[in-house]
Amino acid sequence: MITDKYPVAEEPSVCMECGDPILYGRVDRKFCCERCKNRWHNRQNATSYNIRRRVRSILGRNYRILENMVDSHVPEADTAELIARGFNPAYATSFRKVRRHFEYQCFDIKYSMSSFKIRDVSRLK
Repeated sequence: MITDKYPVAEEPSVCMECGDPILYGRVDRKFCCERCKNRWHNRQNATSYNIRRRVRSILGRNYRILENMVDSHVPEADTAELIARGFNPAYATSFRKVRRHFEYQCFDIKYSMSSFKIRDVSRLK
């Protein structure tokens, strides 16, 4: 008999988002419709999405400030002045140790940072 091969749901499963019974489709179906599935997954990922959006925003602001320095041919500036303009020194896309100091990078712009100055700002070649 065909019903022996395929499991038949004894009672309908319930949508994980809205709680409505799922009357059709696969037995292991979790959502009643695409909207419920999307809403549930968006809520699950909301925290990590907001964190990524905030970090991208900070990196973008840092990049614009450093890009203005490169375009204006300003090789160094006071850290306090850049922080006042919105620069956040805690965020960079990469860093590495070069001799006795660290060289930071914000996308394609590199710079060295001490406690009082950001110097050697230049675009990567």
